[in-house]
Amino acid sequence: MKIYLDHEVPQGSVQWHAIRLGIPTASRAKDVITAVKGDLSEARHKYGYQLIAERILREPFATDVGHLQWVIHGKERESEAANAYADIMGVELTKVGFVSIDSGRWGCSPDRLVLTEGVRGAAEIKAPSEVVQIGYLLEGGPGKDYRQQVQMQISVCDLNWADFFSHNERCPPLRARFHPDDAYIKKLEAALRTFADELDDGEERIRRLGLFSPAAKLANDADRMADAMIADIDRLRSLQETLDKGGDAEFVAALGTMPREQQQRVREAIEANQALLRMGA
Repeated sequence: MKIYLDHEVPQGSVQWHAIRLGIPTASRAKDVITAVKGDLSEARHKYGYQLIAERILREPFATDVGHLQWVIHGKERESEAANAYADIMGVELTKVGFVSIDSGRWGCSPDRLVLTEGVRGAAEIKAPSEVVQIGYLLEGGPGKDYRQQVQMQISVCDLNWADFFSHNERCPPLRARFHPDDAYIKKLEAALRTFADELDDGEERIRRLGLFSPAAKLANDADRMADAMIADIDRLRSLQETLDKGGDAEFVAALGTMPREQQQRVREAIEANQALLRMGA
């Protein structure tokens, strides 16, 4: 398991997008496996096309968190809800950016981890409108479609339990606790392995079609190099220091033979990271 904490890879940041580009994530687990029987979902094909496109074009085409503006707008309400959960449960919370299995073939972005006395839990924090909160209270939680997401989080993060917690200051809070469903997780992990193999095969097949020119392949390889730098928070901080102390000349030299377009992507990632730090992300 690889854990990227929020101060290293804030959810919605450039680094976060780079780490999860082209791989299945828990919020889309319902597109990989069915909720009741645990069969491979037909919806995985369309989801797979999206992920293969991300791999080929090095660009996220759909996100779970949405645009950065939404993240900033919702930060205060989510923090209030998280504080309410911590007070009610009497626990300390750890903010997480992204968690993946060791191979990096799939992962998830739980809102918070709860680490205490040898127990590893997670909390999915929601700060919904009054209307949505009333629905959660009447239904007793998020419904059956949440099963795939929560069991994938439990699998990836090796959790003892995962809580769904929704909070609105004008309504009573709701907490629904989920424990590992070993039989379902076994089916889920098998489905994810099959789906990940399908993604690898699909990427290889479309590259063999020769629809991408040699120049495009070179650009794609350069993008992969830039993605690796953007995803490596220590490398990004080192480049920030180089830029601050040595200026553009030393910064460009540190990037070696990386083309100008990808150099600019790394520069923008540094600037975005600094902006998030200033906003307290």
